[in-house]
Amino acid sequence: MTSRYRRKPRRRWPRIAAPLTDIGAALDDAACIGMAPLFDLDVFGEDPEQREARHHRGVGVCRVCPVMGRCSAAAENLGDQAQGIWAGHLRTPTELQEGVSCS
Repeated sequence: MTSRYRRKPRRRWPRIAAPLTDIGAALDDAACIGMAPLFDLDVFGEDPEQREARHHRGVGVCRVCPVMGRCSAAAENLGDQAQGIWAGHLRTPTELQEGVSCS
């Protein structure tokens, strides 16, 4: 007898890089908790002025963050995986490839 109900294939989630899982506890008290899109490098559909305004708001959140030093250290440990606003600085792939310091 064949079942009418087919089991859905299990979704395979990508593995999270080890450094990303290691920084969680260090940034538990971060002011940016729950505000991820503010700090993303790019958001689909936004123009350059919107991106600049969003990044400006994100940097403002960083200025009052109690874990900014730990955030900067986490970004350095993550290397090119840390893109967007980290510890009040915009990290872009170009800056990371050229070795420009963001702190």
